[in-house]
Amino acid sequence: ALTNCQKSIIQQLTNTFENSQKNFAFDYCDDIHDGRGYTVGVVGFTTSTKDALDVIQTYTESSNYQNEFDDSLPRLLELNSTLSGETSGLKGFCRAWYKASSNPTFRAIQIAKADELYYNPSQTFADELALELPTSRGQMYDAAVQMGIESDPDSLPSMLKRVPRTSDMSEEEWLTAFLAERERTL
Repeated sequence: ALTNCQKSIIQQLTNTFENSQKNFAFDYCDDIHDGRGYTVGVVGFTTSTKDALDVIQTYTESSNYQNEFDDSLPRLLELNSTLSGETSGLKGFCRAWYKASSNPTFRAIQIAKADELYYNPSQTFADELALELPTSRGQMYDAAVQMGIESDPDSLPSMLKRVPRTSDMSEEEWLTAFLAERERTL
């Protein structure tokens, strides 16, 4: 397992890739035209893949919710029911995300959801592969954030199926093979 310091360094590296800064970009919200709707928050949650909705629903259930998403939540639910990457009907969504991002509860929820949805599953994959190097474990996290952990062909689990098992080689050799597969997948 990674130490807290190693986890922090890995998150800073991923943050740099995701948002061009080391610190969490709690208030980030943009349509980057990747077919996933708005990309938001600390790990690029999206409005079409249910993770942004998960963050928002958890926040709306908190005692510190300030009604920022009341106008866009019905449309967001509709879009998520079909995994639509559309942003129509979400006017004011980025403004609401930005406003909510000043709330410490909303920030804490983003971090908790990033751990729940990406960090913890990535470390489970690392454990299953018996990865010990912080670099290897960090690559699992970064790939989980960038590629997702679902079953689509470019996801982390799918990439792992295309790389030889760690039992067949050294961890350094495995990491080289994984990074080559990740580059091919991109």
